[in-house]
Amino acid sequence: AEAGPTERYTTAFRHTDGSPAEVFTSRHPDTIDRHFRWMHDYGVDGVFLQRFTTELANPAHAAVRNQVLARVRTSAARHGRTWALMYDLSGMKAGTIERVVQEDWKRLVDSGRIRTDPRLQRHRGKPVVAVWGIGFNDRRAYTLAECERLVRWLKDDPVYGGNCVVIGV
Repeated sequence: AEAGPTERYTTAFRHTDGSPAEVFTSRHPDTIDRHFRWMHDYGVDGVFLQRFTTELANPAHAAVRNQVLARVRTSAARHGRTWALMYDLSGMKAGTIERVVQEDWKRLVDSGRIRTDPRLQRHRGKPVVAVWGIGFNDRRAYTLAECERLVRWLKDDPVYGGNCVVIGV
């Protein structure tokens, strides 16, 4: 009910009274800011911002993800909350994980300077980055070996490593 008119999107679904059902998008700056305000008000320290790796190869989709990240960073600073990036590997093809995630992380570190953001979550001084989708036995196309190489790179690379890596299964 707090969502303003520009945050609500009508769907084809109907409520029992016949009125159209509406949804919101987490990419709207007012929605993002409200969520961070709520986190402040209810004592939630921060978020993991999910970054869907299958979208990063498409420039239009990557631009949306970058826009959401920028808004998250702004709202985290405004409300004194923290954030960390979570790469979601779901749907990746074999042999693509390292290239896609590494290129994205390098770009964010170099141009977005995310590791110097004071609101970025840290563990024992290391920036936190999560990788979700490791270890499933549901016939995913990518391998554990690829995932291990990615995690090692995020931890050990002399330029882009030094991170605390959280693994999600």
